Amino acid sequence: MPIWQRLRVALPLLLALLGCGTLLSARAATTPAAEVGRGAGALPPTGPTLRLDLACGRGSDAGSLVRDFMYFVPLISPEPVDCTLSAGNTQRAILKGIERVRNGGMFTLRCQFGLLGTGALQNDYDHSAMVSRNAERLRGGERLSDILGYIRIEGEGDCMLEAKGDYVGGVPVVQRVTMTFTGGRSPSPVRIGLGSISGTPDAWGVRADAVAYVASLGFVRTAAPARMEVSLASLRDAQAGNSFADRFKGALKGAVANLFVPPVGIEMSGNLAMLDFAAALFTGAPTFTFPLAANLRSVTVTPVSATGSPRPTAEASVPPAASGRASPPPTGVPGE
Repeated sequence: MPIWQRLRVALPLLLALLGCGTLLSARAATTPAAEVGRGAGALPPTGPTLRLDLACGRGSDAGSLVRDFMYFVPLISPEPVDCTLSAGNTQRAILKGIERVRNGGMFTLRCQFGLLGTGALQNDYDHSAMVSRNAERLRGGERLSDILGYIRIEGEGDCMLEAKGDYVGGVPVVQRVTMTFTGGRSPSPVRIGLGSISGTPDAWGVRADAVAYVASLGFVRTAAPARMEVSLASLRDAQAGNSFADRFKGALKGAVANLFVPPVGIEMSGNLAMLDFAAALFTGAPTFTFPLAANLRSVTVTPVSATGSPRPTAEASVPPAASGRASPPPTGVPGE
């Protein structure tokens, strides 16, 4: 694909990240998102709760499930999202280190998370609205290009959460959060699948074209509309291997794409939740509870192929979101 076409990927990539669809036009039967791994019964009015204590080792109860740690992915999306977990998934996010620094009326935070375990977590975005909006183009034989099919977290990796803020009335208020998934010995475990849609509005499909590896995500306290900063570590053809040449070309394409990637619109509730998450870490709260993602329709536990295409098995919906919260911190934590 010519370089000018690669440059066209950047903006549609991120716009699609927040509002496109699934790689499969088939519909799955799933378990309600709030019930997976939590038993049957009434759905809770909130999202998952993360443990914020420093964890040692790789035990099955250390830290939090990666699907809970990455819950902000559907939380920030303005469009419907379906989540797929690989069968037997053991992925967990463990807080390995934390550094809090206060400088006058300002503060900084650095938290090192390890993403450990095996399996994959995939969020698929609904293309239905896009297909409806472009029905005439599809009937005319056109192809919709540079469409995001999924966001996938696969295997192990690292995540550095950095935050900056100030004190307002003696209360620490986070102004900026950056989550970096590169910098360790492993490549970024966060991947974005890009494709193209073809067919008719009644019988369409998605072809895999490229895979983008996410370097970092940024959240800033601001008036509406909220926006997220995104940078890419690599941009590879979907059929590319893992040779040195493939990795080098992917890193080069990612660097070029970053020159054209603007901040993109996200749900304000999700943006505020990420700022509150960092505040909970800074104040030493033992846990943090996300608000329920209004657009997370379902979670499926099923095999996921190496190409990122899930083989779904069940379906159900989830209710609207509530606000997130941190549990009260213990005494003697940073503060004014």
